[in-house]
Amino acid sequence: MRVFARLSSILPSAPYRALWRIHNLRWLALTNFFGNITLYSTVIVAYEQSRGLNYTGIFGLESVISVAILICNIPTGVWADQFGYRRILLLGRILCALSLLPYLFGYGFVVLASGSLLFGAGVACISGCESALVYESLPDAKTGESDAAFALLGAFASAGFLFGLCFGSFLAAYSIELPVVLNSVPMVCAVLATLKLSPHPQPLPRARERGAESPHPRPLSSAEERGKQSPHPQLLSHRRGEPEVARALIPAQEGVEWVQVICVQEKVSDGQAAEGRSMGVLLRSAARLLRERPALAGLSLVDSAAFALVNAIFWYNQPFFTRAGIALIWFGPITAAVVGVEMLVTLTTPVARKRFGVGGALALCLAVSGLAYLALAVARAPLIVVLLVLLVAMGNVWRQPLINAELNRHIATGARATTLSVLSFIGTLAGVALNPLIGHVGDLGLLAVGLSLGAAILLLAALAPLFILWAQKHKR
Repeated sequence: MRVFARLSSILPSAPYRALWRIHNLRWLALTNFFGNITLYSTVIVAYEQSRGLNYTGIFGLESVISVAILICNIPTGVWADQFGYRRILLLGRILCALSLLPYLFGYGFVVLASGSLLFGAGVACISGCESALVYESLPDAKTGESDAAFALLGAFASAGFLFGLCFGSFLAAYSIELPVVLNSVPMVCAVLATLKLSPHPQPLPRARERGAESPHPRPLSSAEERGKQSPHPQLLSHRRGEPEVARALIPAQEGVEWVQVICVQEKVSDGQAAEGRSMGVLLRSAARLLRERPALAGLSLVDSAAFALVNAIFWYNQPFFTRAGIALIWFGPITAAVVGVEMLVTLTTPVARKRFGVGGALALCLAVSGLAYLALAVARAPLIVVLLVLLVAMGNVWRQPLINAELNRHIATGARATTLSVLSFIGTLAGVALNPLIGHVGDLGLLAVGLSLGAAILLLAALAPLFILWAQKHKR
């Protein structure tokens, strides 16, 4: 208990309390929790081997997911900017839930690959769209805390994964298919939580506070003078699929007191929201940004490659545990403990950014992961293997929130989901290329896994700060 008390004392709780009050962030956090519950994860290798796959086939399914993401990323990003974030996120969660059906009833690579295609399409709907919704749901004053917002979502995702680990191995002891069947429950909950999201991402400004310092009306600008021609001057632009809300300050009695008036105008249809923002316009905007700042594409490649390499430990931990003589019944609790620590460390992302800088924090977490992989190649003692698996997972803790925040800082509102999807499209190329290689080295043996994956992550640890510096230089 003392250890957890000390860990919680270093967590920057204040920004998270404020972020939790934001409607969309609260429901996105819950969606991430339910959407990342994978009850079958502790026995995924044994389950997929029982369905006729070897390691090359197992990681081949990951490449199928990457191909589906590659195909669907850009269209879903454009649709999100045109038709609203919530609709595309909802589609993504439904596709992820449907992907369980071939996985449960199928046998062999081809049938299971159809489920992977559905899952990849769902991930493509969620990835850039969710990131864009997070950033645009932040008040203007809190966009500098976007890394904390992404860390909050990452922590809830880890919590969902941890929940699945805690119970999945016990369910699999009864029947190896039971965790897959029951995983439909949290996936349906993720769909229901997505329905609670507001398509109106930007928090409304607090007009009374802006006028509180001056009880008398200030001189109006020419634009505001023109606004006086309408009953209530509009202060906010159209939002997708929502009633347009205008907040204004008008005198209750001339020259005495200003009060806040809220008027709700006609609902803006999806077609009106997308007017002037065709697919061509959105794609040209994204392409122009990437031509001006190619470092963003490099950063997305680093992120995707690091994810594929680090996340492979949640497949390879099982053979590493077996080689160390750890009983199968302990696989779930051990992995749950690893994910629990990962979740807590993810919440220290704002502290890591302030202490090491964005590039330094990225390099540190990836270097720890790469060195741990190298040590796993030869480690045999059970406690050391468990510790090294934990250290490999540390490559996930700060990477995603820091890179998500960095990418969003360079993207203007309007084509955010499209641009993020284009970046994800580029980054997914790394996953398509790497996943078959990751599976192939598994068939060569655990020594090859530790050495090759460790060396690759150390290379990414050296590249990540360079891309961060390059991106920040272009921004200036």
